Amino acid sequence: MEIQRGLASARLAALAVSLAKDANTTLEQFWQEISKSGAPLIEPIDGNPTFMLATFLYRGEERTKNVVVLWTGDLEPNFKKHCMQRLGETDLWYLSYRVRKNTRATYQLGANDPQTPMEQAADHEARFAHFEADRLNPKGIFFPADEEYGMPEYTGSILEMPDAPPQPWITPCTEAPRGKIILQRFQSKIMENERRIWVYTPSGYDPGKKNLPWILLFDGSSYLMKIDAPTILDNLIHEKRIPSMIAVLVDSISHQQRGPELHYNPAFVRFLAEELIPWLREKYALSNDPHRSAIGGMSAGGGAAFFTALNKPEIFGNVLSQSGGVWRAVGDSGPQWLVMQYASRPVIDLRFYMDVGNLETTPTLGNGPSRLTTNRNMARTLAEKGYSVQYTEFSGNHDVICWRGTFADGLLALMQAHNMPRTD
Repeated sequence: MEIQRGLASARLAALAVSLAKDANTTLEQFWQEISKSGAPLIEPIDGNPTFMLATFLYRGEERTKNVVVLWTGDLEPNFKKHCMQRLGETDLWYLSYRVRKNTRATYQLGANDPQTPMEQAADHEARFAHFEADRLNPKGIFFPADEEYGMPEYTGSILEMPDAPPQPWITPCTEAPRGKIILQRFQSKIMENERRIWVYTPSGYDPGKKNLPWILLFDGSSYLMKIDAPTILDNLIHEKRIPSMIAVLVDSISHQQRGPELHYNPAFVRFLAEELIPWLREKYALSNDPHRSAIGGMSAGGGAAFFTALNKPEIFGNVLSQSGGVWRAVGDSGPQWLVMQYASRPVIDLRFYMDVGNLETTPTLGNGPSRLTTNRNMARTLAEKGYSVQYTEFSGNHDVICWRGTFADGLLALMQAHNMPRTD
């Protein structure tokens, strides 16, 4: 998304002309119209079939000094760059972006931002405390706080451009029988900690049938509360797009411990293979066939899925990665260590689904390759090695609002009923 400074919006330009004639009446009429139609303003760009203009609006007060647009998934936000402009001496603040017609993204607005760079913020949570949903946008999103994990609640707004891809599987279907989701706690000797594990079993689950396909997902609480994986599974199973299957949602202990566990950690792989999965097999009808199992995750969880499957292909034969963290270094290796591992090792029996946002262009490691670049490199490496890989780039950022749609795409790519081998 490219910021368009000045009165790029035709509607605001016309408003500016009208304000010169009748400031108070014209502005009040504008606010009444916007209150009914909502914001941001979406306008065509002459001669451009791919992009449109999205203009964000804010009605300020006398004490309003600035207003910032904060994009979810912008991992190194530039608060000054995304400051709105004020229209003359009015209380109208605005900022326009050139946006692809198929983009979906979430954002917040923050008035009177201190403009302090993130690297100077002692408390990151407090740094974002004044940001809130766009009061003019009827499309909102809310995630409750997860106190055990240490994640605050989030209330934001959705930018959904006219050609944003449909997400049909995220809405509960009244006709779809619901599976069960059970929270359990697992104590690990290897990791020396206890974590939450949610297990989804499909409607009509028969524990005596010992060959059900299954998927293990990292960041379990996010897949449960933000992606709503149970609803997506219910819908896909009901429509017979995927077979009845089990999902295991493995949580991290906290935000601080998430990175050390998921960043290519051999001990964490041992915990999965030697402790968690044997325990799961005793309790649930998990298939022993790696072709009928998958491992997946978002961001660092996607990188962990690649790493785990590389080391335990006898357990997991499928990888589902959503904006996977494949950019990282190990020791002095430099970035993309995991890409190099797949490039240098013999081909093993694995299949892949990968996605990443075309807006994930922020450099990693200070000046390293972006998440978009490194996922492209991983997909190309896998294809050149002869792996089966489905790779897609969505129009969006490092954002769960996109992943909740592409999660279903990943399940369909890897677990579709007509592609799933049977051994029972």
